[in-house]
Amino acid sequence: MRAINGSAVAAAVLICALLPGPAVASASSGYVVRTLDAPSAANTFLYGLNAAGDVVGQGYDADSTISYGEARVAGQWKHPLRVGAAVDTSFTSLNNARVLAGSYTTAGGVGTAFLLRQGRRHDFVASPRASFTSAGINDRGDIAGTYANGNTGRLRGFAIVRGVPRTFVVPQSTMTQAFSINDQEQIVGWYADASGSHGYVLKARQFITIDVAGAYLTRAFGISNRGDVTGYFIRHRGGRPIAFVWSQGHVTELPSLPDSTGSA
Repeated sequence: MRAINGSAVAAAVLICALLPGPAVASASSGYVVRTLDAPSAANTFLYGLNAAGDVVGQGYDADSTISYGEARVAGQWKHPLRVGAAVDTSFTSLNNARVLAGSYTTAGGVGTAFLLRQGRRHDFVASPRASFTSAGINDRGDIAGTYANGNTGRLRGFAIVRGVPRTFVVPQSTMTQAFSINDQEQIVGWYADASGSHGYVLKARQFITIDVAGAYLTRAFGISNRGDVTGYFIRHRGGRPIAFVWSQGHVTELPSLPDSTGSA
């Protein structure tokens, strides 16, 4: 069976691997949902994993005012990371060389994306008022994420591929966010326009929209080297998020954990 791993509280991005922990199977989807909890966190959110089954994410303290980057490598949770006096620190992705990508946000609301390689952090800073967040990384070290313009506040996707930086927006969108990049340089994320919220894949500079049929909104967050996309959708306004996998245009709905408010 295939497996989708998530946090005991929530997971913003679906991650696929066989890991120990409580499991919920779904015969119809062929997936198993497992839970993981960072031992130092009151609430755990998981965002990415690599081929070895290492996972990364974010843990919040008891009153949810401060968050830390959390990583589970070779089956062991590492010491959580808080960058300086940042109110939010998260690991959002890691590659097979165990280079971690993440972001942190100051009390003033400025976000900075970073890479963590062998304990050394490299920040991506555009200007004092601009923000880079939600970085994803592939095995070559290309990254993708979200850029907030310091003057207008509009959200755009950004990527640094083969050392060349660029930003992008889905045409006619009011905002575009990017979360993941695979080794084929395909970027995944979601955007908003006058009709609502939609997932997308950016492939060879062409946008492919992902919409779950009949859904109120669709959002995409992760992509494999095969091009499979993970995300969540909501059937109706005020409804719970439902996790899905999109593969070659086909959507598979994933099971929710018992007593959960969603599987996103």
